[in-house]
Amino acid sequence: MIRAVICILTNQDNKVLFVRRSIHRKNLPGLWALPAGMVQVKETPPQAVEREFLEEFWIKVKKPVLLEKLVEEEEGRGEIEKYLYQVKAKSSLDNIRFNLVEADGAIFLTFKEFYSLFADKETGFILRYLRRKYKQFGLK
Repeated sequence: MIRAVICILTNQDNKVLFVRRSIHRKNLPGLWALPAGMVQVKETPPQAVEREFLEEFWIKVKKPVLLEKLVEEEEGRGEIEKYLYQVKAKSSLDNIRFNLVEADGAIFLTFKEFYSLFADKETGFILRYLRRKYKQFGLK
């Protein structure tokens, strides 16, 4: 089974990091998403969260908090377990960098600001899902 992590990273102003996936990505090219990645063999989902932030943004995060586990069937990939985490950075995010292979844009916004700017067709699955449920998680 494929396992993936999706992360809600908040800064000191409680704004969320949204990334625009590189147009060169195989999956969801050019769409806005939350930072995410695959869980590797012999890796726990929290370890995957920490690794992904180091690889993609060169930042260390505090202990991830699991919000929800989703299981869905994706055409051509089979069943995928998706773990949604909330995380905080261990240091300032003022000069955040990102891996251009993974993403070509990033912005900190509240969920309300993000959803007022971007339509569902511009976002990945998890952001469409959270548009319907974000109040349940206490996300603003």
